[in-house]
Amino acid sequence: MKIIFKELKKELKENKKIIFFSIIPIIIVIFVLLFFLINGIYRTDTHILNYIRNFVNDDLTTFMKFITSFCSPVVMITIAIILVIILKRKNITVLIFGNMIFVIILNFILKLIFSRQRPLSYMLIDESGYSFPSGHSMVGIAFYGMIIYITYKLVKKVWLRRIFTISLAVLIALIGFSRIYLGVHYPSDVIAGFAFGYMFLILFLLIARKHHITE
Repeated sequence: MKIIFKELKKELKENKKIIFFSIIPIIIVIFVLLFFLINGIYRTDTHILNYIRNFVNDDLTTFMKFITSFCSPVVMITIAIILVIILKRKNITVLIFGNMIFVIILNFILKLIFSRQRPLSYMLIDESGYSFPSGHSMVGIAFYGMIIYITYKLVKKVWLRRIFTISLAVLIALIGFSRIYLGVHYPSDVIAGFAFGYMFLILFLLIARKHHITE
């Protein structure tokens, strides 16, 4: 027992920064779930959706459809294959594809658990399946967040790392907003998707680091 607690203490000490930054998404998930369970979040979601509808136009809709496509299976698999070919590292293959597969499975399970219907009265694109949490938001932050991590590991120039990080962070945020704009998700779906996806990414990296996959 002492050995187990010693190992746990060591892990917490080594990864305290990562764990600290995981506190915020955990709080967000708890907050959203509490409101979800008491059905108080529906009114807020509806008000935000109704407000966003006032800004809908053809050009913006085209742009949002383009942004949301960055989380389509075809685009993500294409990006993953390109990275694997360019970087030529086995651990990168495991990190990218393992991350993508497991977060998709987790999102599928969570959707089945909550079984929330989409805002069917307002959808600018066709989508099926349950709404909570947003798959695009959850998978997006896990997938592109992994690319940010890989960038920090492999790119030596600080200014180039910052450009990649800021660009991908903006893309992640836009992917989430695009789902709300296109009417296929409630805002709380997207917020929860980001929080769940971020927590998954942290956990995945901790496990990968434990097994020396990130080296």
